[in-house]
Amino acid sequence: MNTHAPDEVDPPERRVLVLHRQRVLVPLLRNSCSRLLSRLAAIAAGSEAPSTYSTEPRPCPEGAGIPRLADLSLEEAMSIFVDPSWRRFCVVRHPVDRLLRGWRDMTTVERPATAPAPVPLADFLRWLEQDWPRLGRQELWMPQLELSGHDFIGYDPVLEASVIERDPVTSLLPLLVPDPVDPIGQRIRLELSRYRQHLPAAPQVQLGAEDRRVLAAFIAEHYQQDLESFGFDLEAGLSLLDAPSAEAAFSNLGEQESPEPLTAAIGRGNALLEGNRFAEALTVFEALPLKEATVLQRVYVFTRQLIALVMIGALAEARSKVEAIPDEPLRLFAGLHLIPPVHASDTAMECERRRVVADVQRLAQLTESLLPSEPALEELLAHAWCFPGFLMAYLMDDVRELQEAYGRVLTHLFRVRQGEFMAPIPIPGSSGPRRVGVVSAHLYRHHGALWVLGWLADLADRDGYKIFCYHTGSTTDEATEAFQRISTFRQLPVGPGSLSDAATTIRADGIELLLFPDIGMEPTTRILSLLRLAQVQVQGWGHPVTSGSPCMDAFLVGEGMETPEGQRSYCEELHLLPRTGLNETPPAEEAINADVGRTLGLPGDRPLLLSLQSSFKYAPRNDGVLVAIAQRSRDALILMVDPPLGSTVGRMLHQRLRARFAEAGLEIDDHIRLLPRLEFGDVLGLFRIGHHALDTIDWNGGNTSLQALSQGCPIVTLPTTQMRGRHTIAMLEVLDLPELIARDQEDYVAISLRLLRDDAYHAQLRTTILERRHLLFNDLEVSRAFRSFVDRCVPRSPLPLSGP
Repeated sequence: MNTHAPDEVDPPERRVLVLHRQRVLVPLLRNSCSRLLSRLAAIAAGSEAPSTYSTEPRPCPEGAGIPRLADLSLEEAMSIFVDPSWRRFCVVRHPVDRLLRGWRDMTTVERPATAPAPVPLADFLRWLEQDWPRLGRQELWMPQLELSGHDFIGYDPVLEASVIERDPVTSLLPLLVPDPVDPIGQRIRLELSRYRQHLPAAPQVQLGAEDRRVLAAFIAEHYQQDLESFGFDLEAGLSLLDAPSAEAAFSNLGEQESPEPLTAAIGRGNALLEGNRFAEALTVFEALPLKEATVLQRVYVFTRQLIALVMIGALAEARSKVEAIPDEPLRLFAGLHLIPPVHASDTAMECERRRVVADVQRLAQLTESLLPSEPALEELLAHAWCFPGFLMAYLMDDVRELQEAYGRVLTHLFRVRQGEFMAPIPIPGSSGPRRVGVVSAHLYRHHGALWVLGWLADLADRDGYKIFCYHTGSTTDEATEAFQRISTFRQLPVGPGSLSDAATTIRADGIELLLFPDIGMEPTTRILSLLRLAQVQVQGWGHPVTSGSPCMDAFLVGEGMETPEGQRSYCEELHLLPRTGLNETPPAEEAINADVGRTLGLPGDRPLLLSLQSSFKYAPRNDGVLVAIAQRSRDALILMVDPPLGSTVGRMLHQRLRARFAEAGLEIDDHIRLLPRLEFGDVLGLFRIGHHALDTIDWNGGNTSLQALSQGCPIVTLPTTQMRGRHTIAMLEVLDLPELIARDQEDYVAISLRLLRDDAYHAQLRTTILERRHLLFNDLEVSRAFRSFVDRCVPRSPLPLSGP
């Protein structure tokens, strides 16, 4: 027998971990899921958990930065035990289970866990009994009540390890993660989901009556306090020896349920992603059998894994997956999926920007001479279909260089198969109505394309124009019906197998001017923009950055949103419409949720400052504005929300802001409240009761700013040089309200503070906005200007004069 045993344990109090961020206190007891708890503690402390379960780590891994109860002052330790917001639990193992595991481990040397023990159990217990005064003081055998320092009064619940091993997510997640969408919480959920896969086989033995009697007597003699303190039932523990293992139970089920179809499993993973359950989605995608999968399915599953890892904050693991790809072009393309939706700091954002620009430029070089026989071509094309490039634009500043480089990459890839559709279209004789098309995946109530209805208004009522709408998405609603009423409407599926068919359909319709409202929101219209589908191809402001596509001819935007130097940011030719460039209808009164304040539990005695933008619009360099306003107006409450990607992204931003507020001596929860996903009527209702709005700098509100002003809500804005940072200034100039337009960040804060401190000034501004808001809506001059633009782009020769 291998009689080596570990040294005596440290004082028990040194084994208690303190997870400050999760407000959790948990002792580590050997053989009671201590490996799992150590890994979870490392994750909770912001460290990387070990990459494998193959060896038993020390309970408090060196360098992990995990605080222990013994590291705290007596006052701090006592406060934890009296604070009701702390969760104090522990994990213990039934003595029967402990002894059988110890017997298996101590009596086998380099043997599989399932191998029969070469030493009879009675001899093993006799060995323990003979040297119990020494062995009973060692961590492996010491009763758990004694090991814990006899202090389980403050721990509730007390969990049995076998319960955790059967279902770690259900048993542990509610104790460790009060907020399941917190990024750290997502990583803890992932670790729990993976844990079950790495568990060693449970000891499976057949004991005779004498062995049972000896084992029961030993436990009653040495572990009676554990039985009484933790409510262990000795007979119940012994009865586990008669139960078949889970593996055996499954093997006896007879005919097994057929595996879930791959497409259905991918759909299930997507549903989890869309529901912000990223850790669960990751486990689904990691478990998919891909042996029979197509190239596109394999790449899609891999990129969804990367996205899930990024969203739960496991960026290092995502990078290691990408770095393991041997082919350089594939590795560079996969790395584009690692752009985080929220950046930790200015430096991190700038480093990410440089990385992405360099990688895309290198990828453009590597793909320039691609041949149809290139082995990696199918995978590269699959990556193009899986990567919308949406977050590239949120690296801020001028992204023309980046967008053009990515446009070259896609052109190099798709010209191998769709090169015929990149050639110029012959211009037919100019007669008949002008044929104008719109192509988007968002021809429904979506900010990316809904505004197009206003542009088309003056064409729809005239005989000289024929409108075609191509809906590449699947979502439809009442706005879709509005597009259908004014056009020849085609539901146009676009994908790897249907791209040429879709291009043929649009070309066959003889479109002369094709409008792309929102290139960059998703992959299909970006890929379509690479092809020459119409004589003139125009981009709108739905995703307000240049397309980077060599087949896009013009970019159309309101003159109020651009600077005289604006052309330099576009590869397309810039054309300007009057004022905001929008012809919108005001929101209907019945759409407004007038009871939203009560519904959301908002205070009625604090001014509400509204910053209701997507979290990826908040550049780190502008965080100081929110801090300064909170610091100088302690009673104001800033409301934030994260509609498109869900609350996980909002929590990422919240964590970054928490650190900035702490640097100023502020507790963020006293000044900022994160709201749940809001409906359209909720947003309007908030702008009606809100004191004023804080526009996001660098990437303004567009439709959101219009909604705010429709309810008379003042907006403080700081325009930048890029069009996406100038939406709100265009609206305020229409209303002739320069006092809400800041010169710099300091002025931005000053304007907000004046609104908060001068009630008469604030009331007058609100009245002025309500009196002038009609100027922002039903701007028919915009739709007439769009018609004039169409006429210039698609000229018609005058009819020849008839003879005498």
